[in-house]
Amino acid sequence: MKLVGLPVFTDMGDRIGTVASLERDENGQVKIYHVKPKGIFGFLKKDVLIYPSMIVSIDEDKMVVRGTEIKKPAIKIREILVSN
Repeated sequence: MKLVGLPVFTDMGDRIGTVASLERDENGQVKIYHVKPKGIFGFLKKDVLIYPSMIVSIDEDKMVVRGTEIKKPAIKIREILVSN
């Protein structure tokens, strides 16, 4: 199954983004999925890191993760103003 390019959603139906890359351990198992954010997560501009323990399901069409485990990094107002 191709994982890079797979859409990622929360179990509440919110689209997080698309799997951009993977990090594997020494045994070849995926340890971190890097997801390019879209939708409500798009303002982050940083990859969302998904760990295997967060995954509810993966099939050929999408990955579903527990939304309660997605953490948004704190963004300071000054950083937002300076970047715009």
